[in-house]
Amino acid sequence: AGHDTLARKVQHTFNKKISRTRANLRAFFPHNPIANCVALNFHSRSIAKLWEIDKWVELIPHLSKKNVVKVFRGYNKMERLYTQRVISTLPFLVQTKIETIEHDTVYQIGSNLQDVSMLVSIDSGLIHFADAMGTKTLGIYLTTSPTMWGGVTDRFHYIASNHMRT
Repeated sequence: AGHDTLARKVQHTFNKKISRTRANLRAFFPHNPIANCVALNFHSRSIAKLWEIDKWVELIPHLSKKNVVKVFRGYNKMERLYTQRVISTLPFLVQTKIETIEHDTVYQIGSNLQDVSMLVSIDSGLIHFADAMGTKTLGIYLTTSPTMWGGVTDRFHYIASNHMRT
């Protein structure tokens, strides 16, 4: 019984901190999405979490038919090269519809996410940032459990691999 009480107290404290964080993010970056604007994030700290390029190449043309598509460019040289590889593999007409966006600072991330109606991202911190801001989020989980490591609001959705770890 003591363990259950402690667990409830920890969960209550965690929920209060999450609520404050969400409120602060929403105050600083009011969510005013542009209708039909989707942001994509291909990057995570772990190479094992990268989605195959051909899967992005299959998805992006469908998204670009009815949406403005913004792509987070990547933090370092390797991530930026990966972004270039994905975009250069797309048909030319699709490439012309894509806007690459910076996200070197928290301010740039928030400013870019406040304009989008949805974020599609591999398992990364951007999912949590967008989820906390109230942005509809689709996480792609290849190696980790989205129920354990994913977003916490009803605006978070996910696709999970059968080969993930918890």
